[in-house]
Amino acid sequence: SNATRFLVKANGDIDITGNLDAQGGVDVTGNITVTGTTTLSDDLNVDSGTLFVDVSSNRIGINQSSPSTNLDVVGNASFSGGLTVNSNLTVSGTCNLGQTVSITGTNPRLQFVDTNHNSDYSIYGSNGRFTIYDDTNSAERFKMESTGYVNIGTGTAQQQLTVQNSAQHSLI
Repeated sequence: SNATRFLVKANGDIDITGNLDAQGGVDVTGNITVTGTTTLSDDLNVDSGTLFVDVSSNRIGINQSSPSTNLDVVGNASFSGGLTVNSNLTVSGTCNLGQTVSITGTNPRLQFVDTNHNSDYSIYGSNGRFTIYDDTNSAERFKMESTGYVNIGTGTAQQQLTVQNSAQHSLI
């Protein structure tokens, strides 16, 4: 065919029609514009690990050239939209949450876990009740009923404020 497959223009631009197979690599100074799907069969490393795509493990690193999870970010990240996590979310260090934090589910619970991984206390809401639960001793320590009655200790609140000891004696 008489079609031009490789053309060097007067301004220095090069037009290639078809595939470019470069065995020794290609060095480019300036911009590259790609139209269409780009397929890489080996890792992509931009600016020495600023963005790294590991094709053998299907992992992406940002400021991380050896990503250990599907998305491994070293440094701060900012989301201007929502972030949805459909499994566990693990945060090590300080977590600052602004505005409203919603925990949903049948028995939504916030657990306080100490350094030896014992769940010492939980705060949860269920059926209109608010409860502080002692996970270590399997006991409700504080409960506000849907009626507004408050119980401290064991048992059920019989009046606006009920304080009971373990022998079920009302102290107030």
